[in-house]
Amino acid sequence: MRAVETVSIVLADGDYLARAGLRDLLVAERGLHLVADAADGVAAVRAVRRHRPRVAVMDCAMPELDGLAATRMITSDPVLAGTGVLLLAAGPRSERHVLNALVAGASGFVFKDELHSGRLGAAVRDVAAGDGTVLSPRAAEILTTRLRRTFTPMPTALAARVDRLTRREREVLGLLVVADRSNAEIAGILGVSPTTVKTHMQSLLGKLGVPSRVQAARIARQMAEADLYPNIAS
Repeated sequence: MRAVETVSIVLADGDYLARAGLRDLLVAERGLHLVADAADGVAAVRAVRRHRPRVAVMDCAMPELDGLAATRMITSDPVLAGTGVLLLAAGPRSERHVLNALVAGASGFVFKDELHSGRLGAAVRDVAAGDGTVLSPRAAEILTTRLRRTFTPMPTALAARVDRLTRREREVLGLLVVADRSNAEIAGILGVSPTTVKTHMQSLLGKLGVPSRVQAARIARQMAEADLYPNIAS
């Protein structure tokens, strides 16, 4: 029978009762070894540097130094490359919590109200294994929703209007709105006069059915995400 690998852990939570509850969940799990706990972010980072645990389990909201800042300190230190961070968060289950945790370099994120017997231990083991980012079900759902909203396909009606643009009009829109170049700069790149650039801009605004460059900029961003711009030499 294969032996269970022991995973060393540093636990940090500013709430004594919450920390005690998390401690109980961890020590009850076979193969998990709690080497230290801390009541604030500064003490957490100090404990991680001292013990070099495989996983640091930390609450996002802590005194002295919050969990996000502590995570950045740990993940940016080459000496602590062997430590993965599992961040926990209480309160409203928001997109901001998940995204901030991932940007800070956390290897996992779990909302506290999703914790139950076995889930915390499983998340710790997954972080220790290093097999990608570990997210609780609700955190994964929030992130998926964000990605879908970010990469929503261009509406059919708008795509039809975009199809009416000539190649040169797409070039003008890309250079003028996305790259924020002046008419003179665009004229120089395309080898035409500024007056011709102005004419192209007026034409593309009419085809897109928008009155200004502000609305055109929104469409331009959708076109860029959909890879609808031709390659333009700069």
